[in-house]
Amino acid sequence: MAVSESLKGWLVKHDYVAASVDDEFVLDRAVKSAISDGTLSQARLKAFELADDERKAANFVRGVVAADSPTAGQVFGDPRVKKPSERYSSTKSAGKHVRTGEPVRDEHGKTVELPSELDNARSGALLKFLAGRSGMNVSLNEHEKQLLDQCFAEEKWCGSINGGFITGVDGMQVKALLSDATSGGTELVPEFFDANVVTFPLLHSELVPKVDLRDVPKGNSVETASVSTPTATWGVGEGTAMTPFDTSGIVAGIDTTLHPVTCAVELGRDLLADTPIDLGRILTELVGQRLMAELDRVIALGNGTSEPEGIFTASSLTDIGNPAGGDGAAPQVNDYEALLFAVGKQYRNPTARCCFLANDTTYSRCVGIPVGTADARRVFGMLHSHYRILEHDFVINNNVANNQAAFGAMSRYRLYRRQGLSIRFETGGRELGLKNLALMIARGRYGGRVMDANAFAFSDNFEA
Repeated sequence: MAVSESLKGWLVKHDYVAASVDDEFVLDRAVKSAISDGTLSQARLKAFELADDERKAANFVRGVVAADSPTAGQVFGDPRVKKPSERYSSTKSAGKHVRTGEPVRDEHGKTVELPSELDNARSGALLKFLAGRSGMNVSLNEHEKQLLDQCFAEEKWCGSINGGFITGVDGMQVKALLSDATSGGTELVPEFFDANVVTFPLLHSELVPKVDLRDVPKGNSVETASVSTPTATWGVGEGTAMTPFDTSGIVAGIDTTLHPVTCAVELGRDLLADTPIDLGRILTELVGQRLMAELDRVIALGNGTSEPEGIFTASSLTDIGNPAGGDGAAPQVNDYEALLFAVGKQYRNPTARCCFLANDTTYSRCVGIPVGTADARRVFGMLHSHYRILEHDFVINNNVANNQAAFGAMSRYRLYRRQGLSIRFETGGRELGLKNLALMIARGRYGGRVMDANAFAFSDNFEA
């Protein structure tokens, strides 16, 4: 296409070509690049084509429209300059659990929402920016720079600054910190990105959606307390001294340490050249899925020393002992009933999110219990894939041993999440170089523990 002087001037102004360039091929390629980046719309390109001489173009720019010139509405359509984010949908869809198909709710009772197209695009622009700062040969085009600038202008950020974790940081302050590698603010991310990563364990995991998930805005540990219920005394007549309730132990401390967890994702360098919306979606899902497996494992079996304390490693839980058939015997219906009724009725309500917990082998043995020796029908019915017995969900974690099973009110397990997921890229090393790969490392902090031992019962004497 023939490039007019006014269109060439626009290309020069936006750094697509140098003013000295006259080659039509180079100018045409620059026009296509500007259209691809989203900085040159079809409406504006048409306006340059309509400006058949320099007089009309100059008059239009100065706001002096000749009688035979097209109006601004005719030329540009909508004269308002659109934000880069308006190219993407900001609509979030309700998240449903991948296995049950039921809507998933967060700790506040609100339905968990999937990231929108806009969230993914902004995440992709951020990840490209961080990759470039790590020394990778990645550059942002004009559209991606505008997306990132909009994150700085409109979003709150969270993460580590000089060793301390904070939330609600103003984006323009973050822009200055990220521009200065010595400022100590290179691990900040937008709060929406931090939340999007957590969305995927909520939608895919067995245990994470059921526990009490709490965000921690600062600090390396959580200090909270439990309050016991006072006693009441009846039948004490006048003149008889009552025994007062001893308040010395009414409040007990429940302190939880936050432990770091690191997720590493190998990715091809060519992926970083992909569109920001696809890049953001792919990497956010990958980090979320890796967290998914680890969080479920530590909720069940975490050692409490280098990772959150798990249900099976917590102290003072009710142990129902051996199954009816003896130590190591295959559990029968009455053994699962023993687990169920070992937890008080006050805990067995819908808001407490009660469930059985074991591995898939134990579940298969459970639903395989026959009605009788001569009756092959199953006690719990023939719906083997719905993972429910005795009117409660049966959640699976295959890190749990065959001989272990538990029942409990999962809302009484609290998982603390330190806000501020840090992201960095590694490109060094012979193997990464030869395979043309980069390593994205995401680091978060989590703590967790059983808050009320009376809400759980277990056995570790089932059939191995």
